[in-house]
Amino acid sequence: AFCALLTPDAGAAPSPNGVGNFNYNNGVGIERIRAQAFNGSAYLYRGIDFSGSYRFNIGDTSSMALRLLATRMLEQSFTPVPGQPTIDVIGQTGTANAFLPDNQPSARWNANLSATYLNGPFSTTLNARFVDKGVKNYIGVDPTFSNFNSAPSNWVRLDDNTVGSYTVFGLNANYRLEGIAGAKSIDLWANVNNLFDRDPPIVGGGQGGTNAIFFDTIGRYYKVGIRASF
Repeated sequence: AFCALLTPDAGAAPSPNGVGNFNYNNGVGIERIRAQAFNGSAYLYRGIDFSGSYRFNIGDTSSMALRLLATRMLEQSFTPVPGQPTIDVIGQTGTANAFLPDNQPSARWNANLSATYLNGPFSTTLNARFVDKGVKNYIGVDPTFSNFNSAPSNWVRLDDNTVGSYTVFGLNANYRLEGIAGAKSIDLWANVNNLFDRDPPIVGGGQGGTNAIFFDTIGRYYKVGIRASF
């Protein structure tokens, strides 16, 4: 199919190797190439999403709401070059395949858990974001792998190909005022991201040597604001 897109010079004689092959010796080249766009790489993503919420009262005026969102990836397969074997990149949380921006691998587990306390006009939420452990490079090996010495030559040999699990916490609070200065409501809010100032793992490449898709690259930071509805 690819050879049919080439038009050889008139002096290119058919090769004895078979019909459709041409001999480009003696300075004879290609007259024309037809470059056509086509979708030749296969992608297959499979996973399960989980969600759940529960709310209960605390006394007469307060309540607590819990919510969980989680994803369990089962398969993330793609064909890097048409005709080549399919590769499963699930579990890579490093940045080795930055040349494939349309195919960002995922950890096997990703989860967000939040707990919100409400008491009249006041509410506060503690949330946790979890990323499962993974590897830096889906074609990387380190000495802990049994096939370290016999791995294909194009595989990357690393001292350590593992990336640990990662959890960051955030805290926010909101207080609502109603019927003030002609506004229906005024919300005073503040939040703290990366509450415990958790450093990201160093995985190579990316922003500052880490993967900004999964890991925080700023550290602890604060926001405050006012929202008004008229």
